[in-house]
Amino acid sequence: MKYEQNTIRRMRTDDSAVGHMGSLFQVIGIFFIGMMIIAFSTDPVKLGIDKGELPPTIQGDAHHYVPGSGGGNWEKNWNLHDHFNMSWDAEEADSDKWFVIEFLDTDCPYCWTAGDSQSQISEYWGDKITQIGVVVALNIDGHSGSRAEIEAFQGKLDFEGCKTTSNCKDRPGEPHNFIYIDDLDASSMGDWNLRGTPSCFILQPNGLVYFGPGQGTCDDIPAALNELFPIGQGA
Repeated sequence: MKYEQNTIRRMRTDDSAVGHMGSLFQVIGIFFIGMMIIAFSTDPVKLGIDKGELPPTIQGDAHHYVPGSGGGNWEKNWNLHDHFNMSWDAEEADSDKWFVIEFLDTDCPYCWTAGDSQSQISEYWGDKITQIGVVVALNIDGHSGSRAEIEAFQGKLDFEGCKTTSNCKDRPGEPHNFIYIDDLDASSMGDWNLRGTPSCFILQPNGLVYFGPGQGTCDDIPAALNELFPIGQGA
C-alpha cells in the first residue's frame, strides 16, 4: 500500500509540473508570436544620414545664448536622440517641431556668410523647428576653436578670431538664439561621416532625415522649409 500511495503522489506531482511547464510554454509561444507580428508589420529603420534614415546622435555640451545678456549658459550632456518623438505620425497634424541642423566651423568663411541665412531661418520658421548649430574645429591651417569663440560667434560678441582673423561681432546676420553644441573634437561629425562645413540637414520630428547632402546644400534649406511650411500660411 505504501508503494502504491507514493506512486500516486509522484504521479500527481508530475502532472502538476507538466501543467506548469505547459503554461510556461504557452506564454513563451505567445511572446514570440507577438514579436514576429511586430517584426513583420514594422518597417525596419536604417541607420545613416541619407533621406529616410536615422542619423547617429549628437551629444555634447550645449550653449544657450541669452539675448541682451552678452553671453549665455552651458547645458551638460545634451543628446539629440532624447528630443525625438518616435511615435510621430506624418499623417496627423501636430505641434511637434522638425529639426534643422548645421555643422559649422567658426573659422570657415562659408559658415561665416551663412550666419545671415541661419538668422532668416529662425525668423521665418522658428516656431516650426528646433534649430541646432554643431561647432567643429576642422584640421586645417589657421582653424582653431574654443568655447569662448563658440559663444562669440553665436552671440556676435566682441572677440577676435572668427573666420580666422575677423571679429565675431561683425558676423553677418543676427545673434543666434538657437543652441550651439560643442563638437570641437569632431566626434559627432565623424559619426555622421561628414568631411566639411557647412553641412546641413532637416530631420522629421521622429529623427528621420528629410533633407541632407543628397538633396542639396545649406543654401537649399530655406526652399525646402518653405515647401514644408510656406511663408505666410498657418500650420
